Amino acid sequence: MNKRDIVSISFALFILSTIILFFNIQKGEVQPWDEGLYAYRAREILNNHCWWDQTSVSLGNLYSSTYPPLVPWVMALNMKLFGTNLFAIRLFSVLSSALLITLFFYFFSSLFNYQLSFLLSINLLISNVYFFYSRQGMLDIPLLLFIFLTFILLYKYLESDKKYQKVIYGAGTSFFFACSLMTKVVLSFIPLISLPFIYKYFPKKKFAQSIPLFSLGILIALPWHLYMSLKYGSEFLSVFLPAHIYSAVESNTKQLGLLYYINQLLTSNALLILAFLYLFVRFYKYGTKYFFFSGNFISDIFFAWFFVGLIIFSLAPTKLPHYTLYLLLPGIYLSLEFLCLEFAELSQKWKFITFSLFFVALMWQLSPNLRLSIKSFSFNAFPYQILILFIVLLLTYLTYFLEKQAKIKQILKTKLFETIIYIVSIALLVSTIVQISQKPTGKIFGGERVAKFLDNHKINHFVYLFHKANDSDTLNPQLAWYTNGSYFGKDPKKKIFFVNLPLEGINFQTIENLSNFPNNIVIYYIFDYLPNIEATIREISIRRQILLITPSYIIFSPEKPKWKIKTNEISI
Repeated sequence: MNKRDIVSISFALFILSTIILFFNIQKGEVQPWDEGLYAYRAREILNNHCWWDQTSVSLGNLYSSTYPPLVPWVMALNMKLFGTNLFAIRLFSVLSSALLITLFFYFFSSLFNYQLSFLLSINLLISNVYFFYSRQGMLDIPLLLFIFLTFILLYKYLESDKKYQKVIYGAGTSFFFACSLMTKVVLSFIPLISLPFIYKYFPKKKFAQSIPLFSLGILIALPWHLYMSLKYGSEFLSVFLPAHIYSAVESNTKQLGLLYYINQLLTSNALLILAFLYLFVRFYKYGTKYFFFSGNFISDIFFAWFFVGLIIFSLAPTKLPHYTLYLLLPGIYLSLEFLCLEFAELSQKWKFITFSLFFVALMWQLSPNLRLSIKSFSFNAFPYQILILFIVLLLTYLTYFLEKQAKIKQILKTKLFETIIYIVSIALLVSTIVQISQKPTGKIFGGERVAKFLDNHKINHFVYLFHKANDSDTLNPQLAWYTNGSYFGKDPKKKIFFVNLPLEGINFQTIENLSNFPNNIVIYYIFDYLPNIEATIREISIRRQILLITPSYIIFSPEKPKWKIKTNEISI
């Protein structure tokens, strides 16, 4: 396919991605945690004209202002143009996502089969975790775009011999690396993993030339970091060694442990099973000696990104679902490489195993009830899924005996596998469109209604009851956004009394201590389903009446000692 056709398809893909990602983007509410933090910060930039340092007006002060301000800057500009609404908050993330999908196809269609490149670009779009965070005003999708552009422009720079091209590609590399550094801190250094491969595959002269490109990027981003370091000292510098890498700082010390991110990837997109198969194929082909150095610069960079990232994230005590994004992009690339370069070379047995594992992963992705049953060792619900899983695994085992059969060989043609993936991808794309047409973006809702309740009833003080995961849980950026920060330090007349509950079990003493605030309403924040929530509601309802129920908040009245709610009236 010629370049003009590739450009046309790329443009069509950008339009398609943009339309889907923008659909109903203005519905819902600002989401805690990250979206609310940066949206609040962006609004304060506009209100207080504090473009360089927002510490004094940010939620938690340095807690949220230590993150570089590039995305809040763009959000603030969007708010100036479109108003302080969800569209302005999420615009940059949506456009970054659509552009990343487009560039993924445009670049890799020149290296691989363009049809498969298009297919994997669509799969990037419909991957659950990617789609979910693309439609929120967070840092991660723009950062992924900047990292990808840094890698690609660096590769173009190294491959180019023309002086004017080297200037353009070199400047682009430095610029987008600087953008990465002005978006997040530690993860923004991902492009530096390319240095060992430049040293290995290119003349030493080009390695020496690449160092100034990264140095220039650091120099561009240095003024802000230097200013914050000099002003806030070690308190700011501690952000370069994030606590969740070496300690558990949130509730996200998931039960799956080392398998958490593997599960997140497979439940996001079953096709990523091919990325894990690629790891085994690579080890079989190259062994330990050339495991990281296969001879392909681009392949080795994305492989190192995926493999090393998976190990580091999996070993970290704290598990953050949005960190799956940083494994998803290289994982999609490895899946593309597996389909284009490795699948056709597999034996019939391993092709059938690949088929079987893909269908098992697909069933795993599409069956949340099955996952919950396995997690809780309760198989009363949906036993047919367990049966199907057993049959698929049994068929995989029997392929050893069926390998030489002509029918199996016919089934395992590469084109058929591609066709199946196309059909599944189209079905998931349609399902995604239907889903976003019915439900707003996000998981936490009710903050806006709570803020209106507080305003309508002229409430200056209230008790905020929550299940504590870490110290920052007292911030609640969603409530802060919709109350305009008035209860979070802006209005001295307004105050919150914080009362925390454990994540597990029920603390009757804490609930009893709510009697210390007989004249205040209680706002109970429910960030996730916990087994102790209903019991907690019943205990509080013995003395307080429920005034408002939303998906994520319940407002209880001041105490009425003789009032009692019936158990069957409680619902969430």
